[in-house]
Amino acid sequence: CQVQSGDKAIIPAYFLPFGRINGSIFFFRNIINFLCIFLIAAFIGSLPESAQILNFIPIVIWLYLIIVTASKRLHDWNITGWLSPIVFIPFVALLFWLIPGNKTSNRFGEKLNGVWRNLFKA
Repeated sequence: CQVQSGDKAIIPAYFLPFGRINGSIFFFRNIINFLCIFLIAAFIGSLPESAQILNFIPIVIWLYLIIVTASKRLHDWNITGWLSPIVFIPFVALLFWLIPGNKTSNRFGEKLNGVWRNLFKA
């Protein structure tokens, strides 16, 4: 699922809370998100003191990506994504990674096979 305008995707599916991902993709996406936000924060930290007000931007982006990734993981269990803020409860993210999803298709999409080809797709 992508938000499109004509033939071009405006927002890639990676940033939207639609579809489903398995535990492996959940794990790798969180690592990728953390590393990207860390680099952005390091860049903003190197800016002059007058631009330090921008420090909150990477935090907001990272929180959004955590919610989107958790929402897709909940979809793999056929649960609504509105419950995704529970990922902020300590050790719940570990359960998101370890508990397997539905073995078949559900109302949120087809079962994903493989990690690497689906890492940025869903």
